[in-house]
Amino acid sequence: MAPLEGIATLKADITHPSTIPLLLKALDPDLYDETDSENTNTPSPSKPHSHPVDLVLSDGAPDVTGLHDLDIYIQSQLLYAALNLAIGVLRPGGKFVAKIFRGRDVDLIYAQLKTVFERVSVAKPRSSRASSLEAFVVCEGFMPPVDCNGQSRSGFDNPIFGGAKSGVSPTVETTETDNMRWIPPFIACGDLSAWDADASYELPPDHVSLDPVQPPTAPPYKRALELKKAKGGAYGKTKGVVYDV
Repeated sequence: MAPLEGIATLKADITHPSTIPLLLKALDPDLYDETDSENTNTPSPSKPHSHPVDLVLSDGAPDVTGLHDLDIYIQSQLLYAALNLAIGVLRPGGKFVAKIFRGRDVDLIYAQLKTVFERVSVAKPRSSRASSLEAFVVCEGFMPPVDCNGQSRSGFDNPIFGGAKSGVSPTVETTETDNMRWIPPFIACGDLSAWDADASYELPPDHVSLDPVQPPTAPPYKRALELKKAKGGAYGKTKGVVYDV
């Protein structure tokens, strides 16, 4: 991302436990001391830390493959990683908003989120195509788990998100399972007067396209843009550029 005034940007892996201390250090530098240990070079807290964050937003999504079952599974793993990070930094009563794919058995994920949030709902923005499985889960009223210390997440392992622990001893035989399905309220944002994301519209003759305020700084296609520019093309529309295949 391009630098923004008043905003601290971190480049880190949300699936790695070291990201939570880095995030908390960015929020309160005086709370953490830079110390090195034998196993990690991440900052460790100099005193018990509080959870100061009011809202965590997650718009992460995988590169879709077209295999819907696989895409939904990968997205659920990203949601689990974002939720683990949120649990480590959210204050009690905080909020969590994340992108989900509404696939089969997604109600199990809703029920799991209800274990740490008082209210869970699903929102479908008008800008999101109606034909897409994409939606956003809105969680309000964060209730920290008993062992929520920003480091350990052992008490939240579960088979819904791919965790190994089920909370049932392997020596105990059970014939019934708890009903963990729950259907949250669904909110369709916007109305029918706006543009339809699934439709095509004819532009007026005097239409002028506007460049983005800030283009990506390091997009995956950066090398392709450099090759286009070297061959006489522009970063905007291609002007008669011929590529050697």
